[in-house]
Amino acid sequence: LVRRTRSGAVCQHWSSQRPNRHKFSPDNYPLSGLIQNFCRNPSDDAAPWCYNGEKRNPEKELCEVPMCTSDSVVVSVHEILRGGEGEEEGVEDLRCPSKYLLDAASARARKKYDRLSNMKGLDPTTTPLHVYSFYGHTSLSQWDHIVRAHVDRLHLQKGQTVFESGSAAGAFVDSLARQYGVKVAGVDISQGLVVISRSRVNGTFCAASATDLDFIPDESFDHAVSFAVLMYVSGVTKACQIARELV
Repeated sequence: LVRRTRSGAVCQHWSSQRPNRHKFSPDNYPLSGLIQNFCRNPSDDAAPWCYNGEKRNPEKELCEVPMCTSDSVVVSVHEILRGGEGEEEGVEDLRCPSKYLLDAASARARKKYDRLSNMKGLDPTTTPLHVYSFYGHTSLSQWDHIVRAHVDRLHLQKGQTVFESGSAAGAFVDSLARQYGVKVAGVDISQGLVVISRSRVNGTFCAASATDLDFIPDESFDHAVSFAVLMYVSGVTKACQIARELV
């Protein structure tokens, strides 16, 4: 489900002739899977590729499509978490995905947080949200202080929009909304925690991988943050991939 070239350019939709005119349309090549702007290989090149959706030079580029190893897991999103979210929050084009791909390390982290969302003794309607981020011995005022320390240099203003990659149950962005009056959104690999964030935080939340945020339109948010998601990725390459997705 890759929609960017190796250099990071957003792919042009196969059905579009802008900015690059071409012959590889879904009508001309109906058996090549030319859906939306996903990387494909209708010309039998060395690897999947796409036309550059941002400019005409280069016209097209190869894509870096990850190999699905035996340790990779495709996660289907529960139907209650699919589709549009956020019309009231000014993110009209945000449509949550129906599935996402996890490597072995991320799959283990997902199981850990899914267990936490159903842990006996924790009430998803009343337990402080930061408990789901493993800050159970921290008071709410202490948690808010931690959040302020992390975002101080952003100089947040009331009404701005903030996106968090790896939002868990929404504790970090909920604190931002309360303290700064910002509008918030986030993604997390734990569907159980996304359910909690949707029920308790006024914002937009999707179950998705931090390594593939192409379903979010460019320039949707004023700020993008990540509190701890890099703790659960395998290697520098994956960490850099997540960082690029936030830019």
